[in-house]
Formats: sequence, C-alpha cells, structure tokens
Amino acid sequence: GASAKYTSQTCHVCGHVDSESRISRDKFICTNCTGVFHADVNAAWNILYRAAGNVVLRRPGHKEDYKPTPSMLHCIQKSRQKRHECTAEAVYFCI
Repeated sequence: GASAKYTSQTCHVCGHVDSESRISRDKFICTNCTGVFHADVNAAWNILYRAAGNVVLRRPGHKEDYKPTPSMLHCIQKSRQKRHECTAEAVYFCI
C-alpha cells in the first residue's frame, strides 16, 4: 500500500511539504502555492497519487503499459469539480 507519511503536510497540487500548511485539524493552506483544501481531502489525494505510482494501466487497443501521473489525476479531479479539459491520457484513465 501507499505510505501515508507526510501526506497531511504535502500539497497535493504543487507537492510542497511544510508542517505549517496544516492550519488546523480540518484546514490546509499551502505555504507555497496558497491552495486551500480540506486537510483530509488533501491528504487523501496525496495517498492516491502515491498508490497510482504503483499502478500500471493499459489503454484499450494499445499494447504498451503506462503509469498515471499526478498531473493526470489532478486533471481528473478538476474535471469532476467544474468544466476543465483533460488530456486524452487522463480521459482514458477516468473511463
């Protein structure tokens, strides 16, 4: 499984690690990119990114394997929140 170490101190958007970003039990404000997130949701995205690093995917009709990148996963997250265009790789991953 994916390690949860430092996931509550790491920004899932820019990757910056700082214990001061964890403002409270529920609030995370990145000291680097100023992103504001629910602390548990931010940590969950970090765990997902780490777990995805151990996953190998195969797109339909393709012989080669590939690993989803954090930017692909972030794109999928944004597309679910509001209108946001994703790359073809992210769309395949999402499907």
